[in-house]
Order: sequence, then C-alpha cells, then structure tokens
Amino acid sequence: MKEVKCSIVLLLIIALAVLLVSGCGNKCPETCDDGNACTTDYCTKETNNLCVHDLITDCHVGNKKCEPELGETKCNAPADCGKCGITTFNITSSYLEPWCDEVDRCVLAVKQSEEITPQPFSKILSLSGFKVSFKATFNQIFNIDEDLIVFEIELTDISTNTIEPQVSKIQYIATINRKEIILGETNVEKIMFDIGDKATDEMMISYEYPGQEFELKTSKLKVFYEYKYRTAGRDDEIKRGSVDYSIVSPLIFVNPTKIVECVPAGCDDGNPATLDLCIEGTAFCKHERVPNRCQNYKCESAAGENKCTCPQDCGKCARSYGDYLEFACSDGECMSQIRTNVLTKTFASEKSTTYFTFNTESSMNQPFKIDSITTTKSDKIEITARLTDDHADLVSGPKFNMIEVFGQNQELLGTEVLTSNNALGNVGSYVSFEVPLSFIMEELEEERTISPKLYYEYTYKHEYWDGGQKKTENILDRDSFSYSLSKIDFVSPDK
Repeated sequence: MKEVKCSIVLLLIIALAVLLVSGCGNKCPETCDDGNACTTDYCTKETNNLCVHDLITDCHVGNKKCEPELGETKCNAPADCGKCGITTFNITSSYLEPWCDEVDRCVLAVKQSEEITPQPFSKILSLSGFKVSFKATFNQIFNIDEDLIVFEIELTDISTNTIEPQVSKIQYIATINRKEIILGETNVEKIMFDIGDKATDEMMISYEYPGQEFELKTSKLKVFYEYKYRTAGRDDEIKRGSVDYSIVSPLIFVNPTKIVECVPAGCDDGNPATLDLCIEGTAFCKHERVPNRCQNYKCESAAGENKCTCPQDCGKCARSYGDYLEFACSDGECMSQIRTNVLTKTFASEKSTTYFTFNTESSMNQPFKIDSITTTKSDKIEITARLTDDHADLVSGPKFNMIEVFGQNQELLGTEVLTSNNALGNVGSYVSFEVPLSFIMEELEEERTISPKLYYEYTYKHEYWDGGQKKTENILDRDSFSYSLSKIDFVSPDK
C-alpha cells in the first residue's frame, strides 16, 4: 500500500514538472524595461511570457553609447555620455560651474548665483592743456568672454590756448609673471569742444589667459591725449601726451569655456556713421567709422561738414564770445555777430594856438566794428571840431584837409581826405567828419588805443616894419593836432 502511494506522488511531481517545462502556468514579469531608451520592451503569450527588447530604428539617445558624431553630449544625452557636472572639469575657480548652454554643450560658466556688481573708478585727470573727469567701470566678477570695460570722459576745464582736446586712446595694462602686458586697448578719438562735452567708449580684454581665473591686485589705465595749441600769428601746434591712472583695488577676472557668439543684430550702436560688425570668434562688436559721414567723429570740410551742418563732429556753433560777440548759424555757416546793444562813446580834446582855440569831440561805437578787407563795412569815427576862441589877427579859421588815425604802434588804421565843408568860420561854428577804419585784428575782440591826427591850415595877419612903414601881410600856416583815445573795444565779426 505504501508503495502505491509513493508511486502516485511521484507521478504527480512528474506531471507538474512537465507542465512547467511546457509553459503552463508561466506569467510575464511586472516590467521588461532594460533601461535602454532605444528599445521597445514587451512580453506576451506569443513570446512565451518572456521579455523581448526590439531595437528602435534611428534611435541613439539612450542606447548607453555616447556617440558625439551623432550630436550627443553630456547635456542632451546624459544617460549615454554621463552628466554635465563637477566631475566633467578640473574646476580651479570658485566663480565657475558646469553649465549646459543653449546648444547643449557642457561648458564652464559663471555661477548663476554669483552676484555681478559694476565697480567704477573715477578721477579728475589733468592733461596738459585741459582737464577731464575720467570714469572706468569693471564688472566684478569680470568675464573676459562677455564683459567690457566702460569709459565715460567729460571735459571739465580747458586752457585759453587749447583747441579741440581729445582722449585719443586708452590701454589697460598689468604686470603678469613680471612682464608688463597690454590686456586691452581702444581708440577713442572723439574731440570735446566745450566744457561739459562727453565721450564714451568700451574696451574688451584681448589677453588670452590660459587658466580659469586670475586676480590683479594692481593695474593701470594709460590715457593718451592730444590737442591743438594756438598762438596768435602762428599755425596751430599739435601736442600729445599720456598719463597713467593706477587702480590699486584687486580685480578678479574669469575665463569660462562657455562659448558666446556675437549676434549681428545686437551690434547696432544707433550711429549712421559706423559700420557695425561682429568680431569673429567673440561675443563682441566693432564699429568701423565710415569716412565723409556725419557722426564719424571727424570734421570733414571736404564733405561739407561744419559747426552748422554737423555739430556732432565739428562742435556746436551757438555760443557767446568775449564781451560783445556770439556765434550763430546763418545760411549753413557758423558766423560771429554782435550780440549786445551798440553804445556810443565820446571823447573831448582841445587845441589852443596864438590865433585860435578849437575843441574836438570824437564819437565811436562801442564796440567798434572792423572789417579787415574793406572800409565800407567798418564803423566810422565821427569827429566834430568847434571853434571856441579866436584872435583879432586871425584872417581865416582852421581849414581841415585830412585826418589820419594811427594805432598804438604808429601803424596807419584809417585816413580821410577832406575837400568840402571843412573850414571853421566864426566862434561857435563847427564842422563834422567821418573817418572809416580798416585793419587786421589778431583776435575777434581787442582793446586798443588809437590816435587821430587832424591836418589843417589857417591864415593870420602879420604886421611888420619896412622902411619905417608899418605893413601887414596874410600868412598861410599849416599844422596838425594829435590826441589819444584809449581803451577802445574793437570787434571783427563775420556779419
């Protein structure tokens, strides 16, 4: 009986084993995911409840193979190439971190949490002939691939003889490994004509540092300048020089591997006189100045530019000059003209002789307008001579023949020949004359002393004895009278 039971149990075990082998009672697992994004994972009765992993055509991301030739990177295929993280780089800068850029490149970039603060340095620079307020601003931290040093320059003072001052160039210089190196340079070349005029510019760091970060404890900006020195009677002399502006505060510069490319549309500086281009291989722009175009910072008379047609390049026209003049645009030209009310200044003098006395009143406009080319556009001195006393022997009073006007160095400034209505008769009679002046002035406004000289003749009765008889005769005599008129203000405007 026991043997029968054992046989039955054995048969049951054999039957169960046959069922297992034949698949009866087998089930698919809960998941067939093999971790490969490029396979379709499934299990069905048709697969005898076994997992099947079919490859997806043209799929490569997630196939656990890093395939750079197919565009895979640590940013778009981390499962195949590994994550973009701190293990990717040997990071030696505390200001940089791994970053996936816009085109899925794993690069070193400035930390997103890093606060970037503009750090300005400013100083009044005394440049021979003029002074400027000079300001340079560095980002801290300074990314040499993206940041620019920004300069602001304002004219604060200018000497009398200084014409068209400008900062021509700026260099940023530091000593690295015991060698003085120019880290960046920019040509400014923008003339500042009047106090308050400003010039701005930017500078990229062109120094190729091999590491990720460097600190400059000291550095300097070398500022180059030039101007015209004007001396009366001489050609303008161009003077040049430079000054150093030391920066003693430490500055930190970083050199990330993040590739930043210039976008041409972002280069437009709004200036129609520049050609705005990308600097190849950088994030920066360049602005090439177009010749013969207003706003290229050069006053080009050949292109018809002047203070009225292009004040940006040639300077503003409208301004006051001295005590009496102003400049204003007229028919497209910047011209000087009298801005104040013209007053009259009168000087009195007297000439006394044995036979008569006359006085003069000389009236002049103040300011007195001079045209160096023609007397027709110059003002005139009005001279009135009046007979105030005469002697019984005076036959005919003074007759004025000519008036000359001399300068303080005895140079002839004007003359008038008198042919009619030029004689004094009885006491109280008078004659008036106008004398035009014309001479070359070194400045638009000058104070001078002048001396009119009046040439005249008169006749008097002379008594004498001849052979015991008393006789008389009329004597014609000639003389002149000079006097000075001091502190006369002369102007020589264009109109």
